[in-house]
Amino acid sequence: YVTVVCRKLEKYLDAQTTPLIVAAVEYEQSFYRQVSSYRYLLEKGILGNPDGLDHEAMRQAAWTIVEPYFAEARRASLGHFADLSNTEKTSDRLDEILPAARHGRVRTLFLQRQARVWGTFDEATSSVEVHDQSAPGDTDLLDLATVYVLQSQGMIYALPREEMPTPNPQAVLFRY
Repeated sequence: YVTVVCRKLEKYLDAQTTPLIVAAVEYEQSFYRQVSSYRYLLEKGILGNPDGLDHEAMRQAAWTIVEPYFAEARRASLGHFADLSNTEKTSDRLDEILPAARHGRVRTLFLQRQARVWGTFDEATSSVEVHDQSAPGDTDLLDLATVYVLQSQGMIYALPREEMPTPNPQAVLFRY
């Protein structure tokens, strides 16, 4: 049974980089780990019978395990950005970010939490127009960049201002 569940789940997660947490009693977790080849199976699991946990308790237990994983990934991405800053492999300019994101060339997008940048983006010409305030026909260009990056399976980090790698409310690490 554990092998069947494992293979089905691995087929579903095949091209993903999503961390996997096993919620089961100890011996079932052990069996699962023996048969799993999923690269992102986390070492720590939620011990015990998951039937006894409500959704919120399960979410909280999972977040406790996975939060350090995401924090480390964020630190590594910020370090990678710093290593490549001042090269053609990074940018914090929307006129470079939006066309690259539209064409799937953004690996990682860093956004300042709650930031808004109003303007327009012409997909045909890749021209970007930024406005100080929202005007009729405007869109939040950071939201648009987010949609494009997610469509190409890029990574997005929403950061407080003090953690942003540049003074601008957006920055990217391009695919290379």
